[in-house]
Amino acid sequence: MLAAGETAVSATDPRLANFMHGAIASDDVGVVGGVSNDAPPSFTVGDTPVTFSAKDAAGNVGVAAAVVTVVDSGPQLRLLAGDLCGWGNLNGMGKSARFGGISVATVDLSGTIYIAETVNIRKINAAGVTSLFVGSTSRQSMTDGNGTAAGFVQIFDMSTDAAGNLYVSDSNAIRKVTPAGVVTTIAAGVATQTILDGPLGIAKFKYIYGVASDAAGNIYFTDYDAIRKISVDGKVTTLFKNSGFRLAVDGAGNVYVPGNPVSRMAPNGTTTSLSVSGDKLGMDGLGNVLINDTNASLIYKVTPAGVVSTAFPLIETSLSQLLVDAQGNLVTWDNGVVKKINPSGQASDFAGCATAPGAPFRSLAGLALDGHGSVYVGDTANDVIQKISATGTISLLAGSSRHDEVQTDGTGAAANFSSPQAMVVDSLGNLFVSDYLLIGGTSHYQKIVGNTIRKITPTGVVTTFAGKQVTSSVGISDFNMPEGVALDPQGNLFVLNKGQGTINKVTPTGVISTLALHEPGNSTPVSLTYPKGIAIDAASNLYITDYNTVQKITPDGGVSLVAGYGPGFADGSGALARFNSPSGIAVDANGNLYVADTGNNAIRKITPTGIVSTMIGSPLAIGNKTGSLAAASVWQPVGIAWSASGLVITTPYAVLTVAP
Repeated sequence: MLAAGETAVSATDPRLANFMHGAIASDDVGVVGGVSNDAPPSFTVGDTPVTFSAKDAAGNVGVAAAVVTVVDSGPQLRLLAGDLCGWGNLNGMGKSARFGGISVATVDLSGTIYIAETVNIRKINAAGVTSLFVGSTSRQSMTDGNGTAAGFVQIFDMSTDAAGNLYVSDSNAIRKVTPAGVVTTIAAGVATQTILDGPLGIAKFKYIYGVASDAAGNIYFTDYDAIRKISVDGKVTTLFKNSGFRLAVDGAGNVYVPGNPVSRMAPNGTTTSLSVSGDKLGMDGLGNVLINDTNASLIYKVTPAGVVSTAFPLIETSLSQLLVDAQGNLVTWDNGVVKKINPSGQASDFAGCATAPGAPFRSLAGLALDGHGSVYVGDTANDVIQKISATGTISLLAGSSRHDEVQTDGTGAAANFSSPQAMVVDSLGNLFVSDYLLIGGTSHYQKIVGNTIRKITPTGVVTTFAGKQVTSSVGISDFNMPEGVALDPQGNLFVLNKGQGTINKVTPTGVISTLALHEPGNSTPVSLTYPKGIAIDAASNLYITDYNTVQKITPDGGVSLVAGYGPGFADGSGALARFNSPSGIAVDANGNLYVADTGNNAIRKITPTGIVSTMIGSPLAIGNKTGSLAAASVWQPVGIAWSASGLVITTPYAVLTVAP
């Protein structure tokens, strides 16, 4: 017999595919009486959650959930250093899932957790497998339909009934979602913003927020300053005035509204005040209502008969909601992690993972490789330069986290950076780092701190190589928001000035000049729009990520388009391709370009003939996931560098490599 959560065969067993599709049911795999499952006709590269059941000779039935992982033999995206956790929308088992922007959640009687992320609802089954249930990860629309064909505008609240239906308040509307994922709109407000009772179709709604249901199928909701009800026969009535946002309904149909104290209205309309207060309410699936009382640091349980008792200690004062699963565990979330807390107060992570407070990186930007397999990264939030060995060992090269807005030369931690941006390493192992910090908004109060190029020797000695340190309004310096940096074979340093759309050339002796940019065959000066990343090939041609394009600049200053036009996401040739705020760029020995397409959460490749393809990720797959490039994903890649052993990529919290 299969136990819940167990797989019948190893993921490497050659009989796996036949077993998962129910083609065999024999003693070979420990199953005698048959197999049923929800496996797809074939498995693609990546993770596929599968639930299946089997029966043994005695007639015992076991249900199990598994994730089938298929990998290919091509290059893999691997973690070199840092943390893969954080923001995202990735599905998968347990901690491999990623969440972002969770607005509300609910739990049904089977223990399935439903998570709303503004425009979609994902579900986590009892085995911890997360999948997309209804809605889209990117489309915002009030669309009825099945599964991902349905659309939501802005989900505020959710509840579930005894039959497993979800009721969702969505941008002044109440939507119903069946267990099969069929979405329909039950009621919707209109521009008149008038409260009017009556049958559905005639009734009017002002501002729908909280929603709940009772065992009989009646729906209760908050509508601006009123608590209202949609009965099973479709009639809308106003029960009483109350401005509470969310509400709860117990097994006897009593309606609870948060407040000081909590209000309780019986089905006959009698309203009473409870002896407890709380700003969050929940239900435990057994007909009881839960109330958090931050003053008493307790979570109370109220039975349908009105008996109040203690259910949980208040483990966290910032509980997102009060939800209880079928086993009596409190379900909550924090920083993208769904947690379970048992009645004794022990908490465990159930799905998703968050970047730990002590993670080695906070906001990676600059990236450089030396000739010995070491990787150098700039952490703009910590104002330090870290060195990562080929085996992933991290050590501080230079900088401190003083955040005092002053650039200080010195050795190691005695040096100080404003905010290290891009970097490049020369043949002797010296690093050149663009260093500036933009403070304030877009008004005249904005100022620049730094605006220099710093040099760091292999032993961590930091000096100011070029530019004058400033703390002033934008533009008063040798550089103006220096971003990307690149070195030619002669040791000349090329610096992108994002603030002016220009490129500076700095000789090995520190002499600064500005390149005269122009269209090929035309002497009329041109400037770049918003340059960010720079790379240089063996012929000293520069390649620039500029706004949503990639530009080529020849040694004589001629500027021509390589790929891109306006913002978007599209592969193709030249101007037909689309990027979204690309940052880092690298070039390999064959002239191929690699672009960190930050806004699209993707790594793009451009051939020497200008053909753009996507290597990793897409705007719809957000989060860091290693493995086969076809199934891998990246979150906000910024830095990218190439060496003969493969690509290296930085995301805010991780350094990733692409290698066999």
